[in-house]
Amino acid sequence: MSCYTCFFIRRENDFVPIGSFSRNHSTARAFSDYHFEAPWEKISALTAKDIQEVIAGVMENKQFDLNTIDKYEKKIAEIKSMDASLSERMEMIDEYRGYIEEVRDDYEEWDYAHNFLSFLLGILDEVRYSGYDEDKKYDVDNYIYFGLEIGHPTVNDIV
Repeated sequence: MSCYTCFFIRRENDFVPIGSFSRNHSTARAFSDYHFEAPWEKISALTAKDIQEVIAGVMENKQFDLNTIDKYEKKIAEIKSMDASLSERMEMIDEYRGYIEEVRDDYEEWDYAHNFLSFLLGILDEVRYSGYDEDKKYDVDNYIYFGLEIGHPTVNDIV
């Protein structure tokens, strides 16, 4: 059974769901990788600074994947000029192409996480710069929440 990290926007005392990711998805992993542990069956606020920190880590992972793909493509170029039989070279090239596809899949997941996190920052920026936080109806630092395995949080679930 998979565990889900759930994201919410707080609107007064209501929490509107905006995303839910299994613990294996890069979006959920990004938070735990950078020491933002979502509480179990509770929720906690995420600030813009928190989200920016996680985005920085996601960007590092994306760059690592791009560097890895580049390394594998260079290896394929080396294999093409090796002194080996055509079938041996083709077998090695196919193996590296498989590695490249795996890394591309990882990159796409990190890219999705980056887009979702940028979306969260965009929400916070809109609230901050549209003036909604001036009337104290919306507190930008207590506007986006996340938690594990919680579908319908209330203000009593905030930790």
